[in-house]
Amino acid sequence: MPTRTKKSHGARSSIIARLGFVLVLLAGVFTAAPASSQTAVNTVDLRILLVSADGTEPALEAWRSRLTAEGVPFDLITTVTAPPITPGQLVTAPGHARYQAIVLAGPELTYFDGNAWVSSVAPEELTALHDFEQTYHVRQVDAYAYPTPALGLNEPTSAGNLDGMTATVTPLGSPVFPYLVGQVPIEDAYGYLATPSPAEGTTFDALLTAPTGEPLVGVYNHEGREEMVVTVDSSPWVSQGQLLLHGMLQWVTRGTYLGFSRNYLGMHVDDVFLPDDRWDTVQNVTHEDDGATIPLIRMSDADARFLQDWQQANDLKLDLVFNGGGSNEYRAANGSDPLADALVGNR
Repeated sequence: MPTRTKKSHGARSSIIARLGFVLVLLAGVFTAAPASSQTAVNTVDLRILLVSADGTEPALEAWRSRLTAEGVPFDLITTVTAPPITPGQLVTAPGHARYQAIVLAGPELTYFDGNAWVSSVAPEELTALHDFEQTYHVRQVDAYAYPTPALGLNEPTSAGNLDGMTATVTPLGSPVFPYLVGQVPIEDAYGYLATPSPAEGTTFDALLTAPTGEPLVGVYNHEGREEMVVTVDSSPWVSQGQLLLHGMLQWVTRGTYLGFSRNYLGMHVDDVFLPDDRWDTVQNVTHEDDGATIPLIRMSDADARFLQDWQQANDLKLDLVFNGGGSNEYRAANGSDPLADALVGNR
């Protein structure tokens, strides 16, 4: 006991001495930088500001769904009912931005008031947003925009439903959408085709283009601001929304944000052991529940062994939901069920 106690005191003294050294070292680190250099650096919270006109825009819902799915903190302002946007809303203190990125449902935040399309914000509200972006180097996404020279684009040469169009990621777009391989299908969405026309001292970088070359997604660099302009509508359910919004989120936050994205692929095969109807290639008809006219189709033991080998080779498992009654019926009619034996033997 005395020896053990002596060692314990010695270890404790050593730990205290080391902690004291570390605390002195850390104190030196935190006091080394002059106060002026600390106050000169602007900081931002990891939070996104989502701004809507009336809350009904499909592209707004696409962004809200994406941010929610990835667990990204955000605030939503619906401008037709909210108080005017002021500079004070956008910061928590001098030099400290409340938001790291801004997503507008549209650049002018317009909505249909029953008679015409009107802006839901005053010019000074947009000025507050733009000044904030310049000061804190915050990027902006226009989730769905009508092309105008104010966005670095000519007036549209074409407008309509772009359903069925196949868009292409440009070399400049590849770093923004590095996970995309091949082309991007556009489905069930209205959109505009317009050519870039950046003013002197500005640039427009096309990231995703239509087959005729017009940008559907691009970045307009102007007046110290970076603005992603999207001229094709979206929603949480269409292909372009599902494929593009993650990359847009990465871009607008400069790749640093609170959240997590994971894609799942699951294959569920229902009613293994049951037979099913087979297509009659001669009469071009399916004989419902008729195994006499044309044999029913059912998975075989060879299919089960092939599936096992395929799963192991491709590192992807299928979920086989089975109906045991189908095996009982097969066994009663044939005396045995090789399919069940193969599956159970390799459970």
